[in-house]
Amino acid sequence: MIQIEQVTKRYPAKQREREVIALQEIDLQIEKGDIFGIVGYSGAGKSTLLRLLNGLEKPTSGSIHVNGKKLAVLSDGELRVLRQKIGMIFQHYHLLWSRTVRENVAFPLEIAGKTKREIEQRTEELLRRVGLWERKDAYPSELSGGQKQRVGIARALANDPFLLLCDEATSALDPETTTSILQLIKEINQEMGITVALITHEMSVVDAICNKVAVMETGSIVELGEVKQVFREPQHEVTKRFTEGLGGDHIA
Repeated sequence: MIQIEQVTKRYPAKQREREVIALQEIDLQIEKGDIFGIVGYSGAGKSTLLRLLNGLEKPTSGSIHVNGKKLAVLSDGELRVLRQKIGMIFQHYHLLWSRTVRENVAFPLEIAGKTKREIEQRTEELLRRVGLWERKDAYPSELSGGQKQRVGIARALANDPFLLLCDEATSALDPETTTSILQLIKEINQEMGITVALITHEMSVVDAICNKVAVMETGSIVELGEVKQVFREPQHEVTKRFTEGLGGDHIA
């Protein structure tokens, strides 16, 4: 599904500032059907890695293959087509505030050139799936945080993606709402067969739904493996700090 080999990302120096090495020699494999957690503190390189996965940026060196395609050699048109099959869920929703719930979900389908009937059918299907069909004519300003994120999830699923990228998707939500959103993501993974890569700074989120995890610090992966193994026997100091408070019996 995703193969990352020896990926380094550098940003050139600006004026008196030094060159920034955001990622260095990253090796990572995400299999089809995984819910893969990528966890780290601010500045660890998580968001940079996410931008590389959806082709918004290119690595300075190394290679990234997504669904068998090497991103660096794709044309702009090929990259646009691939991105339509990669859903994105954002921390702050990124909804269009002048559009209704239904119109927000319809937007990527309109861009993809779907017919009016296809858009209507798919929009209703997705809003019923996330439990928001009754709010289809509401505007984002009329929704709770959890409802906004459900709209974001429905929109991310619009073009039937094979990969869902979640960028701190629950960081702005209260604990109860976080639980319901994570459960929805887990159901989507299991029922629709969509692979999930989940960026977070909260180990409890990884504990709740992920089967594999990569722990990052200062642009490097410092620990990698099955969630149960990494959490129960953390080897790196940063992993030990993350897992403090997560008892062994609690870790799934």
